[in-house]
Formats: sequence, C-alpha cells, structure tokens
Amino acid sequence: MLTEQEVIMRLRDAVTEAGSLREFAKAHGMTAAYVHDVLHERRALADRILAAIGVERRIIYQVTYREKEDE
Repeated sequence: MLTEQEVIMRLRDAVTEAGSLREFAKAHGMTAAYVHDVLHERRALADRILAAIGVERRIIYQVTYREKEDE
C-alpha cells in the first residue's frame, strides 16, 4: 500500500521522466495547470492521474469494536 505522499512522489518522478510537467500532461490528455495543482496538493488525486502513473485507488474500511459505555 502507498500513502498519498508516496503517490505524489511517483507523480513527480513520472513528470521528471517525461521531461517536463507540460510533456507529462500532454502525453496523458491533461492540462499542465491541472497536474501542477495535484503536485501542490491543491486538487485531489483523480483516477486519470493515478492511471497515468500505474496506481489504483483502494478504499479500505476497518471495523473495530469497543466495550459499551454505561448509560
């Protein structure tokens, strides 16, 4: 599992590998402004960004139990 920060680092690496933010955005059908905002955490990681870097979102709920408090 990856943290959100690790995913953003992968996005940074992918942008570097593409040569520039503009080139990465163009190659994946996005605007440079959009990718910039995601990198600077002004926008959430959308599915199309995740797909471009080979990551998928998984939402996991954890069930926990605790003793009931007396009323």
